[in-house]
Amino acid sequence: MQLSFEVSGLLAGSAYRTEVRIVRPGGSALSRLFRGGSALRVAANGVHPGGLLVVHRGLALDQVGPGTYLVEVTVSTPAGEKVTRQQEITVVK
Repeated sequence: MQLSFEVSGLLAGSAYRTEVRIVRPGGSALSRLFRGGSALRVAANGVHPGGLLVVHRGLALDQVGPGTYLVEVTVSTPAGEKVTRQQEITVVK
């Protein structure tokens, strides 16, 4: 799967971290805690160039079984600022 998302609102030279997770929706908070909640997780650190940055990530879904999942993208800064967005997807055989 090819994923693209935009990161903006950071000053040029600002450090940031992106984390992309594929998670099964639903279930209790306790079950997500013990199972980790993620079917797949990819993280990367970067330095923002300023303005609008388009980030591209390739994700291999061969480790994920068929079903409905949430793609969750989180962008965070060392100062503790964090923004998360989700989009539902369906994986088929």
